[in-house]
Order: sequence, then C-alpha cells, then structure tokens
Amino acid sequence: MHVNGDQSARMITAAEMPNRSFLNDPRHWRDRAEEARTRADQLDDPQSKSAMLRIADDYELLAERAEARASGHSSKSN
Repeated sequence: MHVNGDQSARMITAAEMPNRSFLNDPRHWRDRAEEARTRADQLDDPQSKSAMLRIADDYELLAERAEARASGHSSKSN
C-alpha cells in the first residue's frame, strides 16, 4: 500500500513492484535492520524507539528466513 500526503491509500500493482530478487537476499534485510537501528538511535520518544527496534528485529528475522531458503531449509515454523 502506498500513501502520499493527501492522496488516498491504494494497492500497488504487480507492474509497480520492484525486482523481487531482494526477497531472498539476506544482506538486503540486514541492511534494512541496520537502517532501522540507526533511525531508532536518532529518536527521543521511547515508544517510537522501541517500535523501530522491533522493526529491526523483524528485518533480522526476514534475513534468517532468506538464508534458510537459500540453504534449502524451510523456516515456516519461525
């Protein structure tokens, strides 16, 4: 979903989706996790900081799942 200023939310079409190769790239997800941690460090509000750190943890989980897929191990139970 994409929200921009006063525009209403809308679904992103398949043609608008970026290359999906990043889905199986652990480095992509770890980079996002590091970015979220960096942003969390810049926040003063404890709730916002906590939310950003949870996002970073979720990105790390996505990296682990991408690694599992690459090695042929399923991580559906995670």
